[in-house]
Amino acid sequence: MKKRKTQSTKQRAIRVAIVYFSPSGSTKKVAEAYRKSLAGAGATVQMLPLERSKAIFEDHDGAAFWAQLEPCDLLLVGGPIYIKHMQYHLTDMLYDAPFTNQSTGSHAAVFSTFGKVSAGVGLAEAARILSRKGYAIISGLDVDAVHSATRLLREPVSQGLPGKELDAWIKTSVDSMLETIGKRKKGSLDLILSKRYEDYPELKDEKTVLANYPVVAFDETKCTACGRCVKACPTLDLSLVDSVPNHREESQCIHCTNCLVVCPADAVILPLEKRSEFVLGKLKKQRLGPLGPSRSQLYLLG
Repeated sequence: MKKRKTQSTKQRAIRVAIVYFSPSGSTKKVAEAYRKSLAGAGATVQMLPLERSKAIFEDHDGAAFWAQLEPCDLLLVGGPIYIKHMQYHLTDMLYDAPFTNQSTGSHAAVFSTFGKVSAGVGLAEAARILSRKGYAIISGLDVDAVHSATRLLREPVSQGLPGKELDAWIKTSVDSMLETIGKRKKGSLDLILSKRYEDYPELKDEKTVLANYPVVAFDETKCTACGRCVKACPTLDLSLVDSVPNHREESQCIHCTNCLVVCPADAVILPLEKRSEFVLGKLKKQRLGPLGPSRSQLYLLG
């Protein structure tokens, strides 16, 4: 008679899919920290970055992006905060995410990166979409990171962040998530995170604000057609036409400032003085300086 199979310490590893959008690298740093911690705890991890995705930025086909998703027990989603919102390419793509089923499980977690000024409603926005897909939100993490639009200032906002402090935040989040899944705890942070909207009664629409930003232009007399700006564009918006960088006909520029940062010839025309003054003014009102301790914050279930 065959012995009946019983559960042992050698249970199937928890499967995690990390979906993230990292235009300037900070969100990727957090995603990689999650991957390392989860893998160290015995989980199997699939990484699905959005930046430079042809399915998203050329074909505008969210379903094609999600077709890459492997069976998972936990869906972990992260992106940067733009104008107090989770960056809209990520939230738009989440509407095409699969509903919970036997392949995806029923747990999800969210994280964001923000440049000290405000984490806004990013976690709440991502959590709200995922909860409507049937996921229970079991962790939320806002990570203070260098403000992308201030990277060329003498003192970039949140310079050096995230740093070593990220390790403790990630470990606490991972330990809590694995315990919640392992013990099949019920509940969701969705309603708690949704209270964020109450703090921003006059929240502006991100796409509308971005549409009023100055168009990124290029000085043909300085441009060497090296193509670094094209390779650094996270939304595949740029291409070289007659040896000069050009936007798509319907531009997908998100003002990440990557092209400005990587250009070796100072050929990118993007005045940031007013935006830098705005960011520094916001910090001053909060009695904060560009540098200082991390303002990261973690939300856990239970």
